[in-house]
Amino acid sequence: MQKKIIIAIAAVSRIVGLEPVVQVLYRKNAVAVVAKPPSVPVHASPYVGGTIKKIEEKPLLQRARDALGSRINLVHRLDRGASGCVLCVCIDRCREPQTLTSELHEALRVGRKRYVALVRGTGVFKGQSLGANHTWFDVERPIKDSRGKINDARTSFRFLGYANHLNSDRCSLVLAEPQRSGRWHQIKRHLNGLSHPIIGDSSHGNSQTNRFWREHRGLPAERILLHFTRIQIPPTSACPEGIDVSCPLPSDFSEILASDTLTEITTSPIARQLFQEETSLYLPLSKALQVY
Repeated sequence: MQKKIIIAIAAVSRIVGLEPVVQVLYRKNAVAVVAKPPSVPVHASPYVGGTIKKIEEKPLLQRARDALGSRINLVHRLDRGASGCVLCVCIDRCREPQTLTSELHEALRVGRKRYVALVRGTGVFKGQSLGANHTWFDVERPIKDSRGKINDARTSFRFLGYANHLNSDRCSLVLAEPQRSGRWHQIKRHLNGLSHPIIGDSSHGNSQTNRFWREHRGLPAERILLHFTRIQIPPTSACPEGIDVSCPLPSDFSEILASDTLTEITTSPIARQLFQEETSLYLPLSKALQVY
């Protein structure tokens, strides 16, 4: 088996308005992985304003360019409110950046992409526990893209634990892995189909829940509690050893998990072992979540 590169760094700052930079998680030749901060658009658009006037509105494309010292192509995108790994190609460091971008896009499609999300609900759907035996399960449901085309989509989920408060405070911590695809809003739609929408999701989530978390739990504006935490892709011409990069949770996500308002966790050895195994030490051990 070829040796892969694994990089883990300190927690990403939640203050995106003071230092318009990104942390570089991985860089080799013309390939890089950066950590997208929450509430930052990936590029300027009519939705966030074509002219970037405020420092906190500086998009990821420009931040990554400044950090890497090169014009870049984004191999994929994340929603403005999400955070985590973004794979890039440094245009000024290769002869055929479009070819390399396409190659990495295909490698990412067949590779492994792991997300962590905080969702509404306690892991029960139609009377069945989604976290039973702590096992992975698949959701297969076609998804219509932005052009109206219907595509097959499959996502693997693992419910790690939950906090069973009343009303809008009930939540579960979930791992998600899209399988050989990255359809438009795939994870968000599949979780919403399980009646466990991601907290902060304004497109497919619950507006009452989102309002509660913003007003009473300090969830920042534009934030959705979805984080691209690990990217693994097979060998390519630019990275013969493959890529395996982890991105720690930003501090805003970590602080919510560690909040004293979520106090129903069991600290049994089984619970701690489960969290530590699943998160490879880059997800904090929460004291607020019960295991199933």
